[in-house]
Amino acid sequence: MAGTVTSWRRRWGLAWALATALACVAAGAWTRPVTGDNQVYFFVAERAASGVPPHLSLVDSKSQLSGLIAAAAMVVGREVGLDDVRSGRVASIALAAAAVALTAELGLLVTGAQAGAQLAALALLTSRGFVKHAAIGTNPKIFLITFVVLAHLLCVRRRWWAAGVAACAAFLCWQPGLAVVGAVAVEALAVAGGGPLAALANFAGALAVFAAYQLYYATYGVVAEQLRQCYVMTLGSVHGVRSLHRAASALWFVMSDAGRRHGSLWLAPVAWFTSMAVGTCALIARPSATMRWLRERPGRVSLVLASIVVTAFTLYDHQGLPDLFLPAPYFALATAWLVVSAADRATAVTGLPHLRAALAVLIAAVMVGQGMGGGIAERERSPSLDDQYRAGAATRRYVDGYSGVWVYRSVHLLGFAHADNWVPYALLYDDIETRFPIRGFRPLRDGRMPEVILAKKGHVPGGRGYLRKEYRELADPLLARENVTVYVRRPSE
Repeated sequence: MAGTVTSWRRRWGLAWALATALACVAAGAWTRPVTGDNQVYFFVAERAASGVPPHLSLVDSKSQLSGLIAAAAMVVGREVGLDDVRSGRVASIALAAAAVALTAELGLLVTGAQAGAQLAALALLTSRGFVKHAAIGTNPKIFLITFVVLAHLLCVRRRWWAAGVAACAAFLCWQPGLAVVGAVAVEALAVAGGGPLAALANFAGALAVFAAYQLYYATYGVVAEQLRQCYVMTLGSVHGVRSLHRAASALWFVMSDAGRRHGSLWLAPVAWFTSMAVGTCALIARPSATMRWLRERPGRVSLVLASIVVTAFTLYDHQGLPDLFLPAPYFALATAWLVVSAADRATAVTGLPHLRAALAVLIAAVMVGQGMGGGIAERERSPSLDDQYRAGAATRRYVDGYSGVWVYRSVHLLGFAHADNWVPYALLYDDIETRFPIRGFRPLRDGRMPEVILAKKGHVPGGRGYLRKEYRELADPLLARENVTVYVRRPSE
């Protein structure tokens, strides 16, 4: 019987993995351009694949385990004749597929129902932007999701060392993953089946991954710089007290799945907030019974703790849709738990045996509808990936023909060109202020300015003066398709 259940889980896991991969292909994984912040992380991964480690190729405050995974895929891809973009996307899609399959299994363990498994997987798959960013590749928060779900699944199975490994991997994809490290550690120490030895094993697993990550940077002699960027520069992201209006906007951002003003409430985050409200009322009314309920099934303590912390963090600090990928698996699991619990309660009251299945089908239809309406397989129309490769070739000609090229806000062009930036700053934002004042910045290297600047149209900090006085614009139709302006340094008088 146990073998039959395991076989069933494996088949459903493979089915969800395949569905995720097919959704990514339908979203144009082989043809769509590299867009958004993914452009930055494509460049980081390409440089790492070419032997230049993250944080040396680009000053950035995020951890870069995801970039190293994508870089490893690119190295393999080069050996078999696959280009870097698609190699990185193979890794991204594989991890996204694993995340959905693992969420199905975790949903089964959390809810104890097959309907819960399928609803949890579907809720993650239909999260706004999940398929799109998995298809684009190199987004660190897609990689993060996989390690988050894996850490909790291993925690449920009481595999403490491996849970520490997975949790630390999530942290090394993006620092807020530290909430998962802490939540798993609490469960290892404080609940049944855990204890000091379990906590020690969990810590050892996390430490092993962190040490291996630092060893990579040690081989390039940039451990101190990497630590500075990840754990000192991030102080630039600390915000002041937020107004009531901004708090309401943050709540709407999360509950509408980044729908902004024109969005609508999204089922999964609403289910999470509803679950938290139900849990809070239960804790107030029956504290002993509620705590016993949390402890009686493995994994509940770490899931609840981590979900509260990461959702609070997302409410506090968010800039765009990918920031919601961190709480997305918790929203998915909350949806599954809430639907199964409500269906069981309704079945007990009404005596209708098929109510759970009917409610699960209804909720699944709503999630699919929201996912399709939110562009689950949305394609970019222009420019195409081929256009970007041509723009990369044009960038390579500037790199070869001039003494120094600085690319600002379009650093993916250097990834296509397989070239370093003039200075390791492709975007100047608040965290950079911990290193130097952004206002008045000049891209100097050894006291020299680059001969060519490729800048995405818009404000270049400090550039208004020197771009007008020291550079002239050069028309380039290939780069214009990327919304990039070319500035060539005027001859010295």
